[in-house]
Order: sequence, then structure tokens, then C-alpha cells
Amino acid sequence: MRVPSYCFKSLENIYYFRMRVPKELQQILRRSELKKSLRTRDRSTAYRLCRQYAITAEKHFAELRLKLFQASLGGEIAPSNLVHPQVSQITAGPIPAMTIQPPPRVEPEEVTMSRLIELYIKEETSKRGHDIASGLEKNLLRFMEIVGDKPITHYTVEDRQKYRDVLLRIPKRINGSRYKDQSISAILKREYRPEQRLSLTSVNYRLTDVATFLNWAVKNGLIEGHPFKNAVLKTKTKSEDERPALSDEEIKLLLENLPADQRSLSWCILISCFTGLRQSEVAGLDGDDIIQLPDGTWCLDINDRGDKKLKSTNGQRIIPLHSMLLQAGIVEFAGSRTGGKLFTDVVPYRGKYGHQVSKDFAKYRKSLGINGAGQTFHGIRHSVISKLWAAGVPEAHTAAIAGHQRGKSESYLRYSKKNDLGPLREAIEAIDYGKIKLPSWVSRK
Repeated sequence: MRVPSYCFKSLENIYYFRMRVPKELQQILRRSELKKSLRTRDRSTAYRLCRQYAITAEKHFAELRLKLFQASLGGEIAPSNLVHPQVSQITAGPIPAMTIQPPPRVEPEEVTMSRLIELYIKEETSKRGHDIASGLEKNLLRFMEIVGDKPITHYTVEDRQKYRDVLLRIPKRINGSRYKDQSISAILKREYRPEQRLSLTSVNYRLTDVATFLNWAVKNGLIEGHPFKNAVLKTKTKSEDERPALSDEEIKLLLENLPADQRSLSWCILISCFTGLRQSEVAGLDGDDIIQLPDGTWCLDINDRGDKKLKSTNGQRIIPLHSMLLQAGIVEFAGSRTGGKLFTDVVPYRGKYGHQVSKDFAKYRKSLGINGAGQTFHGIRHSVISKLWAAGVPEAHTAAIAGHQRGKSESYLRYSKKNDLGPLREAIEAIDYGKIKLPSWVSRK
């Protein structure tokens, strides 16, 4: 668990609460931040106290902004009345020796979902990154729009059912630009065909987002329970059919027409086709990630060094290079990129490298007539995993190559620590799409 931004620990291991005062309120409160010793070395206690202080402070900031707005409209509000009594206590005393009076525990009935979302998203941004937190925020705001912004304890089974019913009727990409300025009621005035609506998987993702948010509220003592447990719908589609793999013919079409004027994209496709790397993993590779082990084996070192991010701890792994990649000259290509990125023209978007590759791949596959639903860059990864399974590669070895969770009884660590990659060298060569003639430019060193 990461430390919330408003909680820090001193050199003496004492936890403190510290929160920046909004710029427009600093003159009123006569300081730029609120700060107080929590007088505890216990992390759980500190986090709980910090969240109570943060909720109380945010409540008072909102009330101050409202009073300022009323004053700007010509309301007769004395300056002394701009400050809430609790804030007056907080800001009392000389600035150098500022103290914060312990705030009373905020009763759950007083805390609405809209207030908690802001705190929740701040924590999720620090833990999971801007992209994921932004998606969570959009889904939570849509939920609030559908069932209303209520005290956090007032959500019921009826709200869950209403939200779920609406999700089953709304179109795909509802958080996109097309529906950005439209209300839910306006969107629902139109009937959508089944193929235009959210898939059951997407519906369940949104239900899970709300449940996870409410679990966070339970963990922080704001509610005792919530009605979103076991809210997900059962899907009839098998998981392996939801994200289809590309066929051998489609893989061959991609590889035999790799564009010379998009070499970074071409290398990303080629590497992924023979390793199963995720688009963010392959797009963010460094030149130094192509390594040679003491026994002479050339490998890909998938790691989170520098600005790279992995989906999970299992993502950190070493994969022997397929003979097709060696023949294509990947070692020589990486040798010219030592000390920097393997693909210097791939620019990260919000800290992630896969975004540009995903967009470029979509255009490339469509230019070749590969237009089927779900035929994304991720389909290459599914093709690789399917090849490994079809060849009878043990599940532990497949997981080691793909970066999936590995069983307790057999861990990839025993291969990487001993540099015993023999089983994986054999497994990686099971990725075979038949005879492929790569473009002539690929093999040029």
C-alpha cells in the first residue's frame, strides 16, 4: 500500500498529516498548507486519521468556496463569516507554530459519493497511474449520474439493479468523445442494436469498478458493507473467444508485408509474433534489454527499469530469442541502440508506450484487409499462447514466457536464477506459423 499524498513520516518515524490549502483560500486561512503530527508510528492508524482529516478539510474548503461565490454575487457576508468555526480553530495561533485541532470523526451520512471520489482517484492515480485512474473516475461519475449523488451509506440493491439495467442498454465507448457532452437520459432515448451495446465483460468491469470503490470505503470505516458484492453477470462466452487470436494466415500476411517506412512498428510486430510480448512491453524495450547469457543464449530481459512499467510482478522475466528473430538481425539492431530506447521514435502517451503502437497497428492491419472484430495487437499475443498450448508446452513454461501468474509448485525463478533456460528455449521454438518470407529490408543488419 502506498502512502497517501497527504500523509508523510518524519525522520523519527512519526506520521504527520499535511494538506495543501487551495490557492484561492490561502489568504483567508493565512497559510499555504495544513499540518499536524498524528503522534503515532503505526501506519494503519496514521492512514485512518489522515483520511478523516482530509475528508473534513475538503468539506470545509468546499463550504469556503461557496461562501466566496456568494460574496462575489453581492451577498452581505462579513469576512469573519467566510471561515468555518472548525477552520478558525485549525488556523488559530501564530503561523510558525500552526496546529490543527483534531477533527471530529465525519459521520458516513454526511459524506457523499462525489466527495469521496476525489480522494479515491488521488490515491488510485498514485498507485496505478493516470490512465487507469482516469478510466475509474469516468465510470464512477457515470454511475453517480445514473443513480444520483447520495450519502455513501444510502446506496441500495435497487441502485445496483438500476445501474446494471442501464449498462445493458448503453452503447460501447460511452466515455469517448462522441458521447462526452451527452447525459445518460439523452443517450438512452435511442435504442441500440445488441452489437452496438456494451459487452457483458465491459458491463462487469464497470460493476467491479463501483464495487472496488465501495470496498475502499468499507476499508476506511465509512460504511459497514455495500450492495455491490457479487454484482457481476455470468457470461456465456468462453474467455478464449472474447479476445480472438489471429490466424496463421493473418500472422503471415502481417509479417510478409512489414512496412519499411514504419520500422519500429514492424519490429514490434515481429518481436511480439515470436515472444507474445504485450504491446506496452515490446514498445518500451531498451536496446540493453537484448542480453546474452553466459552459455551464449540470446534473450529478452523484460523488466521495469527506467520508465518502463509492467502489468504485474510476473511480467518480469527472461525469454530466449526465437531463431526467426535471430535470423532477422535483432541482435545487430539492438546493438545500434545500446544506452537508449530500442524504438527511438515511439513516444509514450501518459507514461505508456503501447498507445502509439496500438493505433499504428490498427491502421496497418486494416490496410491488409484484416478487419475482424477484436483483431487487435493483443490478438498476436493470444496467437502465441495458443501455439504453445497446441504444441503441448507445459503450463508453467507457457506462463513463464507470457508473464502470467505461475503456480506455487513450479516457478520460473528456478530457471532465471540458474540460467537454466533449456526448457524455455525448446518451448519458444514451438511458435511456428509455417514458411514465412520476411521483406528483404528486415534481414539487413
